[in-house]
Amino acid sequence: MATLALADGRIMAYHVHGAETGKPVLFVHGGTDSGLLRHHDDALTSSMGVRLISPDLPSIGDSSSDPHGGCAGWASDAMALMDSLGIDKFSIAAHSGGSNYALALAHALPHRVTRIVLAAPIVGLDAPDAPRFIISEELNSILRFHRWRLYPLTRLAFAYHARRVARDVHAFIADTMHSFPADTEIIIGHPKQYRIFEESFRAGMGKGGRGLYEIMRNVLGPPGFLLNQIRQPVTIFYGDSDDIIMPEIPLRLAAQLPDCKTHLWSDASHYAFISRERWIEFLEAAVGEKKEEN
Repeated sequence: MATLALADGRIMAYHVHGAETGKPVLFVHGGTDSGLLRHHDDALTSSMGVRLISPDLPSIGDSSSDPHGGCAGWASDAMALMDSLGIDKFSIAAHSGGSNYALALAHALPHRVTRIVLAAPIVGLDAPDAPRFIISEELNSILRFHRWRLYPLTRLAFAYHARRVARDVHAFIADTMHSFPADTEIIIGHPKQYRIFEESFRAGMGKGGRGLYEIMRNVLGPPGFLLNQIRQPVTIFYGDSDDIIMPEIPLRLAAQLPDCKTHLWSDASHYAFISRERWIEFLEAAVGEKKEEN
């Protein structure tokens, strides 16, 4: 983990994995997660010629809070990070709620972001009928709290989960798998992968759940720009066994993007992009290359 001091004195924490001189891919994690989230085999990422740069969103890990910056404010932070690393052009990969931040960054830097790849994107929850396409009752409750402006209830809910993680992360993961059973094999299928989820959840649910609260406030609101202004090529991967959202959410997002391809992963869960074969597909789409089979 490394840190960057931003112009206003805040700190951005970030993680770098993969090939040191590889093609730069900025990865944006979603809610409850952190920049630690990835496939456990860093050698696989390196073999694909990818330099994976994964910042912790505000109030996640060692990143400072930015309660009023929103996705657009974070885009400025991400630009500062890439400038500090001497990276001009790069692609963006994002998962779940991180897709909102990825699209804001692509909108802010149309000449530097070359392509975008999203896995199980949760975008467009400000649409009036969005609750129809949310499977997770917990997410639907948070959406209702947001629409009714019951923000203290949202903070209390996240603080409760943060305490559970701090007290016993293994019990929290077990409850997560019970609530979202389709992700069970992804989370516990490999000991190294389980440890990454453990570390990522600890970072993502630290600070009393403040980071998750900030992320969800941004995810649940309007993007702040027109999605049809995104001109870079976008690839969206989604699964038909997702326990959190229905396929309508990523498909409705795709319909608003001028240059977008969608790929259905059969029997795939919300975290399916972490599995080996789909991680390869995910990164291939990010760098715009097809990895040759051995």
